[in-house]
Amino acid sequence: MVDEVVIEGKPFPLEYTIRNLGTLPARVIIREGSNLAGLSLSKDSGNWTIVKNNVLPQSTTTARLMIVAETERVIPASRAQVEYSYTTSTGEEITRKGHSSASKPVVVYNYDEYRKTFRDYTREYTLFTLGTAIPVLLPLGVWLVLSTSAADTTKLKSK
Repeated sequence: MVDEVVIEGKPFPLEYTIRNLGTLPARVIIREGSNLAGLSLSKDSGNWTIVKNNVLPQSTTTARLMIVAETERVIPASRAQVEYSYTTSTGEEITRKGHSSASKPVVVYNYDEYRKTFRDYTREYTLFTLGTAIPVLLPLGVWLVLSTSAADTTKLKSK
């Protein structure tokens, strides 16, 4: 569902992967929103329905909704209602319904909490980097200085 940090009031993508494993082109309709009460769609996403009219056989495509969470919360795992239809070689239209696989729950942070968390991690990573860089870089620097001076001494002796 979502791999990045979600901050209240900012849009985040809800992405679906559509695979047509059949031998005929399919029309796929995805209806989302059953577990997403209290969320709104970004202006460019339209409504809670995605329609892909011609998903070719043995192909994969993606569909995306842009969601906005207005409050700090946990968005529970969601399953979209999926309907797909295809027309057989005899002209018969077949429609099937199902559900998507479940998404992971998503945590929506308020901006202040996000900044606090990010700042804490930045400090930890900086201290970790310094703590590991000094024991590694100091001996490396000493070795380079000594090896350079040893090479200079060897050059002087050979002259």
